[in-house]
Amino acid sequence: AGGKIYQNPAIISYYHPRISPAKLFKQYFQYGDWKMRVLMKHGMLSIKNFIPPLYFLGILGTALGALGSHISLYILFFLVGSYLLGLVPIALWARKRNAAGNPFLIAIVLFLIHTGFSMGFYKGVIDALVWKAFRRGR
Repeated sequence: AGGKIYQNPAIISYYHPRISPAKLFKQYFQYGDWKMRVLMKHGMLSIKNFIPPLYFLGILGTALGALGSHISLYILFFLVGSYLLGLVPIALWARKRNAAGNPFLIAIVLFLIHTGFSMGFYKGVIDALVWKAFRRGR
């Protein structure tokens, strides 16, 4: 956009990692919830914003369908299995980059991040629809 970026070595920032899985999940739930508001305000759509929520919806839908259909059960196993198989190389790559990381814990963290973001995203969608209906009814 033609702007300039200035760097100042006097600026100090701190990172505070979440101390529990529940707090990490809550953080990403809030990210997902607010992502919808940001998308509505700025219209910055990117496919990466929709991949986790769509995958989560697919797993949830096939899990419900698996209650009455063997085909849905097979699809559910495929979706969950492919997700878990996808986490393995990512967790191993992250382990290689950071020798202190445990690949199993990395996979759990990724699961919490994706699930929290997805659930928050759908909460944001529902809130946006309710807010839109409320404003329309005024």
